[in-house]
Amino acid sequence: MTGRTIRANGKRGPTAAPIAQETAGTRPTRYTPRKHDRRRAAIIDLATSELNEHGVRGLVMADVAAKAGMTKANLNYYFRRKEDLAAHCFDVAIETYREMIAAAASDPRPEIRVRALVEHYFERGRAVIAGNAPPLAILSDIRALDDDYQARAVERYSEMLHDTAALLTPDPRDTGAVYRNIPRAQILLVQLFWSAAWIAQYEPGDIPQVARRLGDIIVGGLAPAGFAWRSDWAAQAQGIADQDHTAPERAEFFRAATRLINRLGYRGASVDRIAAAMHLTKGAVYHHHESKDELLKACFDRSFDQMWGMIRRAGELAARPLHRVGLITAALVAYQTGERGPLLRDTALTSLPMEPRREILARMNRMTLHLAALITDGVAAGELRPVDPLLAAQFLIAGVNAAEEINRFVPAGLVSDIADLCIPPLLSGIFVGTAARL
Repeated sequence: MTGRTIRANGKRGPTAAPIAQETAGTRPTRYTPRKHDRRRAAIIDLATSELNEHGVRGLVMADVAAKAGMTKANLNYYFRRKEDLAAHCFDVAIETYREMIAAAASDPRPEIRVRALVEHYFERGRAVIAGNAPPLAILSDIRALDDDYQARAVERYSEMLHDTAALLTPDPRDTGAVYRNIPRAQILLVQLFWSAAWIAQYEPGDIPQVARRLGDIIVGGLAPAGFAWRSDWAAQAQGIADQDHTAPERAEFFRAATRLINRLGYRGASVDRIAAAMHLTKGAVYHHHESKDELLKACFDRSFDQMWGMIRRAGELAARPLHRVGLITAALVAYQTGERGPLLRDTALTSLPMEPRREILARMNRMTLHLAALITDGVAAGELRPVDPLLAAQFLIAGVNAAEEINRFVPAGLVSDIADLCIPPLLSGIFVGTAARL
C-alpha cells in the first residue's frame, strides 16, 4: 500500500451525463436491481477518482453527487456516509486485485506467477490510461478511514496479502510457508502500487515492456547471483541512518508532524491534530509556520535534506557501486522505520496547490535520476545485473516505502528486524533465501 497517484491524463471512469440521464425523472419505486447496481457502480467509479485525488479526508459527498449529475440527497440513497462510500471504493479495488492474483496463480512455478501478476497489474493500468477501465482506489489511504471501517478494510487487505503470499510459495497448501511469506508479499504489492507515481511517464504502448522489465527486477533483484548482504555493510548503513543530516531544531515536532501527515494525508492532518500530537497550542504551531502549506514544505525540506545527507555519506564510505547502492538502500530503510524517521511520503502531496506539487515532484524526480545514475555505473562496472536503471531506482524507492507498510500491515510476530527482512529481497530478488527460485 503505498504512494498516491498524481493524475494527469483526465481519463477517469464514467462521465456525469449517463448517471444524470438515468436519474432524471426516475422515482425510487421504478428502480430495478440491475439499474440500481449499475448506478451504484458508476458512483463508485466517480468517487474513486475523487478519492485518489483528495484522499478519504478530502472526499466530499456533494462533489461526488455533482459529478454524478444528482443531488446529495439522491447520492445518500446509495451511500449514507462518506466513509461508507470510501470503503466500497476500497472493496472494489481489493476484489479486482484478488482476481488478478487468482489469474496469476495457475502456473505451478512461483517465479512465473510473480511475473504474471506484474503483467496483469500493468495491463489493467494501461486500460485505465486508455479510458477502457475505471481507476482503482489507492489502498494506502485505508488508514485514514474511521476505526470501524478501517478494521474491515484492513481485514480484506490481509486476505489479499495472504493470496499474494501463496503466489510466492511453491506449495500454497503449506500454510506455514504461506504465513512466513507474508512480509515478502507486502514488498511485492508495494512495488506494484508505487508504479502509480511514475507510470504516466511511459507511452501506453510501452507498458507491457515496462511490466516485463520490472518483473525481472522483482524476481532477480539488482545484485549478481551469489551476492549475500554483508553484516559490516548493514552496520555501516545503520550508522548512516543514526546521524542527523538536517538541522536539529524542533526535530521531534517535525517527526510527529511527518508521521501524522503520512497516516492521514495533507487534508486529514490538520494543524489542530499536529498541535495536539505535540501537546502544543495551534498558535504555537503558527508561530513558526505562517500556514499549513509552509509547514508541509518544511517537512518535505527536512526529508529531502536527510535523504541527500545519507546518500552523500554512503558515497564517502563506499567506493564501489554495489556497496554504495546497498548502503543507500539499507540506510533509507533503517531511517524510515527507526525512531528518527520517517521520511515524508508522496501521499502528502494530495490536495496541494499545483505549483508546490510540481516543485516537490521535480525534487523527487531528481533523486530518482541520481539513483538511476548510480545503478547505471554499477551495471557498467559489472557489479549489478543489467537492469533498466530508471525502473530499478523506482524499485528501490518503493522498497523503502514497503518497509514502513510492513510495520503497519504485517503480523508483528513475523518481523524482528525490518532492514534484515527488506534488504536481501531488494538486492537479490524476492525469492532470495527460499526454495522457490527456478
